[in-house]
Amino acid sequence: MDNWGGISIATLSLCQSIITASIQPINLRCEYRVNPLGIDQRQPRLSWSLKASNPQAKGLYQTAYQILVASSRAKLDANEGDLWDTGKVESSQSSQIVYAGKPLQSEMECWWKVRVWDQNGRVSEWSEPARWTMGLLEPTDWQAKWIGYDAPMKEGKQSLTFENCKWIWFPEGDPRRSAPIDTRYFRRRLEVRPGRRLQKAQLLLTADDQFMLYVNGHKVEESDGRPDAWRRPKMVDVTAHLRTGMNVIAIAVTNTGGPAGLIAKLVMEFEGDEPLVIVTDSSWRVTREEQDNWAMPDLDDSDWLPAMEIGKFGNPPWGDVKPMQLHLPPQPFLRKTFVVDKPIQSATAYVSALGTCEVHLNGKRITDDVFIPGRSDFRKRVYYRTYDVTELVQRGKNALGAILGDEWYAGYCGGWNKRNFYGGEPRLLIQLHLKFNDGTKQIITTDETWKATYGPILEADFYHGETYDARREMPGWDTPNFDDSNWAPVDVTEGVNLQMTAHLGPPVRRI
Repeated sequence: MDNWGGISIATLSLCQSIITASIQPINLRCEYRVNPLGIDQRQPRLSWSLKASNPQAKGLYQTAYQILVASSRAKLDANEGDLWDTGKVESSQSSQIVYAGKPLQSEMECWWKVRVWDQNGRVSEWSEPARWTMGLLEPTDWQAKWIGYDAPMKEGKQSLTFENCKWIWFPEGDPRRSAPIDTRYFRRRLEVRPGRRLQKAQLLLTADDQFMLYVNGHKVEESDGRPDAWRRPKMVDVTAHLRTGMNVIAIAVTNTGGPAGLIAKLVMEFEGDEPLVIVTDSSWRVTREEQDNWAMPDLDDSDWLPAMEIGKFGNPPWGDVKPMQLHLPPQPFLRKTFVVDKPIQSATAYVSALGTCEVHLNGKRITDDVFIPGRSDFRKRVYYRTYDVTELVQRGKNALGAILGDEWYAGYCGGWNKRNFYGGEPRLLIQLHLKFNDGTKQIITTDETWKATYGPILEADFYHGETYDARREMPGWDTPNFDDSNWAPVDVTEGVNLQMTAHLGPPVRRI
């Protein structure tokens, strides 16, 4: 045998044969995402990045690749590409390589890996395994029904307008024509009797020209500081600032010239009792001298003057001032229980909504994503997202729940500050696919067997914020043993003929 320097030619050949490429494929992506679930592209695009074995090396590049796609992790580990084996492809391409293997079906799981050849013809190690799963590709795959909850809240709401209110001012001259450029201070005392449970208190007010509102000494709101601010009434939730016993509403109004006046209405709603309505009239007290602690309940205002009524609501010079009428309905809570009686292999949730939703399973949110599934043109299509919830499903009784919001579909955001651009009521659609160790399957769907109610989210909208009443919280509402006997049946909508499309964009998450 030839020998050179004590090293056999056979040994040199062996060493050369095991030298791997100077580059290694990493960061495998399918349809631009890492290990995506529930895609609906029947020929998805595959990509990867290249990492140099020696970061200092120059002139490195890919000359060929081989992709294996398998129907299971075990087959992929055995280098069996039963779905697609490209063989060695002479190409430097590493982005958007279109899948060209066996036809892909709904719910199929696809495992894949890639290896590359470098500029010297040396092959790399196989990449780390990656995967994607297919979504529900056929219309017939969707068995769930669109559900929601359209019932009005049991608590009646007092219409908050300026009806029956009077414009008031300090008794001086004719404020409807002109008043001094100065500030006047108004107070109205009110008592909440012990035993009355306050549910909500809203105050509607405006003033010519500017105001500052205080409740029990706390500054709560002020006008916007722009000209003609009286044309833009403020509606303020003052529930948290009121208390049992004596309270005071205090308002400082500044006139910058011309007419001057204040108009307001407070509506207080109580549990099991009639609402208390307070309007501006001569029962309010007023002064033109600011005093220490003038906005506090314990101030003695007996030497203040009764406010002067200068006109009914609708009278000139202000006319029919109307608040911006917002319709911010409560967000419904929906739930269903189901039983799992044998060992489970996997559980996949397909989630869609006309609006947005937050989905819970056995007391936990199924994802950190928010605003599920995302905005679409609801005249043509609606998105769905796919989640692996295997770890959340338990043997025995389970509970699946959701909170449903208007948002893009029926809220002000979807219609550029006009509600119901696409539709009037939000709807939820969920399919939970369970695969068991014995090879059988079970599908849990949204349908008429679900139940619904309203909870602590009394109002919610992208543009206009949220009203949350913690007293209405329902601990454990999303758990199996929660008592939902007083919940109502859901509303079911038939004939929603929209294209169901998997959302491949990145999700929105809290940071």
